[in-house]
Amino acid sequence: MHAEISFGRWLEKRRKALDLTREELANKISCSTSALRKIEADERRPSKQLAKLLANALDIPADEHPKFIRVARGEFSIERLKSFPPLPTLNLLQPPQTFSKPIPIPLTPLVGREAELASLHQLVNDSQCRLITLTGPGGIGKTRLVIEFAIHHNKEHKHHAVFISFASISSTSLIVQAIADALEFTFQGSVDPKRQLINHLRENNLLLILDNFEHLLDGVNLLVEIIQFAPKVKILCTSREQLNVQAEWVFNVRGLSLPEAEILFADCVRRVQNDFVLKDDHRLSIAHICRLVDGIPLAIELAATWIRILSLSEIDQEIQRNLDILSTDRRDLPEGHRSMRAVFDHSWNLLTKEEQQAISCLSVFRGSFTLEAAKQIAGASLNILSSLVSKSLVQRTKVGRYSLHELLRQYSALHLQSDSALSVATQQQHYQFYLTLAQSANSQLKGSGQLKWFDRLEQEHDNLRAAVEWSLMGSEKGTGEQRDWALELVTELRWFWYMRGYFHEGCDYLSKALDLKPLQPKIDRVSLSPALTEDIGHQVNLETRARALEGLASMNNLLGNHSAAYTFAEQSAEICRNLGDKQGLADALLVIGHTLRWQGEVNQSHSRLEEALALYREVGDQWGIARCLFRLGKYLMDFGGDIAGHALLEEGSAILEKLGDKFLLGNVLVSLGIIALSSGDYTHALTQLNRGLAIARAIGDPYHMADALTNIGCVLRIQGDYTGASSCFKEALRIYQQVGSGLWCADPLCALAENDIAQGNLSTARLRLRDASASAEISDNRWLQTLVGYFQGLLAFYEGDMDGAVTLLETTIARARESQYKPDLARALVTLGRVMHALGRNARAANLCGEGLGLFREMNSKLGITTALEVFAELAVSENATRAVRLFGAAQAIRAALGAPLPSIDRPAYKHNIKTLRTQLGEIDFVNAWAEGEAMSIEQAINGLTPQ
Repeated sequence: MHAEISFGRWLEKRRKALDLTREELANKISCSTSALRKIEADERRPSKQLAKLLANALDIPADEHPKFIRVARGEFSIERLKSFPPLPTLNLLQPPQTFSKPIPIPLTPLVGREAELASLHQLVNDSQCRLITLTGPGGIGKTRLVIEFAIHHNKEHKHHAVFISFASISSTSLIVQAIADALEFTFQGSVDPKRQLINHLRENNLLLILDNFEHLLDGVNLLVEIIQFAPKVKILCTSREQLNVQAEWVFNVRGLSLPEAEILFADCVRRVQNDFVLKDDHRLSIAHICRLVDGIPLAIELAATWIRILSLSEIDQEIQRNLDILSTDRRDLPEGHRSMRAVFDHSWNLLTKEEQQAISCLSVFRGSFTLEAAKQIAGASLNILSSLVSKSLVQRTKVGRYSLHELLRQYSALHLQSDSALSVATQQQHYQFYLTLAQSANSQLKGSGQLKWFDRLEQEHDNLRAAVEWSLMGSEKGTGEQRDWALELVTELRWFWYMRGYFHEGCDYLSKALDLKPLQPKIDRVSLSPALTEDIGHQVNLETRARALEGLASMNNLLGNHSAAYTFAEQSAEICRNLGDKQGLADALLVIGHTLRWQGEVNQSHSRLEEALALYREVGDQWGIARCLFRLGKYLMDFGGDIAGHALLEEGSAILEKLGDKFLLGNVLVSLGIIALSSGDYTHALTQLNRGLAIARAIGDPYHMADALTNIGCVLRIQGDYTGASSCFKEALRIYQQVGSGLWCADPLCALAENDIAQGNLSTARLRLRDASASAEISDNRWLQTLVGYFQGLLAFYEGDMDGAVTLLETTIARARESQYKPDLARALVTLGRVMHALGRNARAANLCGEGLGLFREMNSKLGITTALEVFAELAVSENATRAVRLFGAAQAIRAALGAPLPSIDRPAYKHNIKTLRTQLGEIDFVNAWAEGEAMSIEQAINGLTPQ
């Protein structure tokens, strides 16, 4: 006997076993519901008369009435009721015992899903969560996940987990029997089986796991009743579609993360081919396969089975070509899981005709899409889209967009292709929608809306690519109209590709739309189709063609294909001149001027840029004016050391601030930072460069991110922070490599080499310069060739190869003179002066250093002046010790003021010279001469070079 069973509790159980509500029993015994409630709560005892009525109503045998009445009145212990025969559905005095079939043991280990298991555990332990639905597409691993959860859950013994598969149940009428069978519960008597089941569940602590419920949603009311009338029962349900009831808590199961998916794939491969060894060169193919199947475990397992006859790369290619490769003949897999097509067929057959058409049309999207796009392109109303989301066929992202699993998209696309008219109409709608978006964005990418539109275009980039590819496909088939469509769309996207660093992609698409032959890494001549030089056979917008050529030229410039860029820009300019298009002509001339500067054609470059500026002012294009001022100012300062460039940059900056533009403003800030760096104001330089870097990062502009980082690293190197400088240079190098701009890798490689040289790491510097030279020599970029040549000469000097240093530095000087690269010319002259001093040719050394010093003085380069003074001091050591000490003292004072310590590699020679001078002069004269030098201004130190 269990002491916790009181008469009131016994009465309540007996009533429920007879399927009577409290109101129904109260009516039978002619008492109020509240009075009966108090008796069941043991707050009062029934009278003798009421007890007699209860005996009749509760089917107590007549010969047992006296005993029942005395128990009810409290005169006998409730133990006396033990002899009453229990009702078939419930033993009233014994706690319920539940028996169930064992949970199926998994045949393979679960990979990943730790986070999902932890989240499920938290939900099941939450008293508010009584009905939890795991949703997700077929093959995502819902069943495997709940089985693993059930095994762990039963170890806790809080709720006994019972697993029930509904995969083979075809009718809602069989749900009750399926649950009873899993519980090993037998129905008795004529009482409704559902009522018997719920009564059986009422006192049990159970977790019912109902697997594959999506085709039985008409029977969901049973689940609701169970959690209503069996308070200790919780339900964990797996379904491709949400149950859509109030009590439901939805748990979305998604594909495995990439690392987890790769582990699962490798495990599956080893089960098929146990001698398989995972190598580094396999990882790229495995990662791509896992991405293609969106981390769906079943698809990963099906793909892995082909390792018996296909290589990893072949499996990858086959998945992209044909969904049917994701199939197997394994006998222990359910029929519906032997191929992804079978999985999707099952889901497809549960859709309405409207939903089938909508998801077919949604297959034209790539990546994610908006509700607006789904409505306009696929005719998917909010209700249809919501239904597809609830059926796990469409996913809603965290940012409110929608997407299809890639495999499901391929499957749906096959259905769309079966209706050619619908397919063409949907593709045209898709193209037109994204053309309109690109047109709207293009007008906003030159002002305060940049960041918002960059983000929006980035979100839609896959769809924009799909629209371009479709229009180009029509072009390849000879459809003139679609060729024009392709050209129009890529032209609208050119600024987005340019500003975000999609140089290769932009060049590829623009070349195809313009019907050009593919470009080679090094371009001496450009092969153009007759369409660019002869009459075009179909109607084409020449203004659009000119814009496309200008965009192609701009991106080729950043890839280092300057000859090609020049050709494309000149053709754009010619079209614009013929059309009288001043705006387009200004754009083309700016690119031409930009290109010529890199090629070392200084005067022509300046002339074209001035012409472009005049046109921009004439048409009133403020953004164009600012862009042209930036180019003119940058080249005057960066290459020519002309302080007039600073004013142009400031003028351009003011315009950009007013426009709210960030892209060009970031560029201008980097140039202003370089100016501050050159003048020795390193604090201001870092401020400007970091501002430019922050803007470039926010916009996603890789080219100017790398440029800013390289120059920030230069400041840190000058300040003696070699580790910080190296980090900046390496990040810049990674960015150039990531965007495929191999030419510009030469810049951070040279900076890394200079950083290594400063520390005495000459062998490392040699490797850096070897790579830099390989990058620069494939291009006609005169400045980068000059840059690499200078550092090769500097390295040769420190390695003691004076003849090699002379050859390299003289070549650098010739290039820098010809192209008017004044800063490069100045430092090459001073360094060659050091080489001549090492060779004992001091008169030649003095002439070279004097010319270099004059250039540094014109540019107000304090560190350059200091370096030249130090070389003059070295020259004076053997000729005029007092002057040498003064010059060393003056240079040291300037370095201290700048915060620019002597490079580590130069310190041993410097210390040797100082020691020699102390010996020559004696300590008192040395100290006096040093103090005189420290007190000199820069001009006094320079004037002191001339013998008095």
